[in-house]
Amino acid sequence: MRLPRRRPSDADLESWARTGRPSRVAKFLDDDDVTARLDEITQLPATTAAALHAAVEPEPGFSVRTTAAVRDRVGDLERVGTLFGLLGLGIDTVRTFTDPDQR
Repeated sequence: MRLPRRRPSDADLESWARTGRPSRVAKFLDDDDVTARLDEITQLPATTAAALHAAVEPEPGFSVRTTAAVRDRVGDLERVGTLFGLLGLGIDTVRTFTDPDQR
């Protein structure tokens, strides 16, 4: 017979969150009440959240510049691949003409 689990107190949840004991919290994640209380306990103050958001938010135009740079790089790699493919074709052609078994 399995004993019912005791719901952890707010102090227990806060302690587990601060000490890095996620294995203790993991078994309660299927309980909506516990997850709601854990979200409330670990929520950052609005000023801290805004400061973090401002620190990690990319500069305007970042995605446009990144996309353009990736496209340029992929194009460069395709051109290099084509060049080596053409060089390889020349080598294969020379082998075909010079190999006595190919005649």
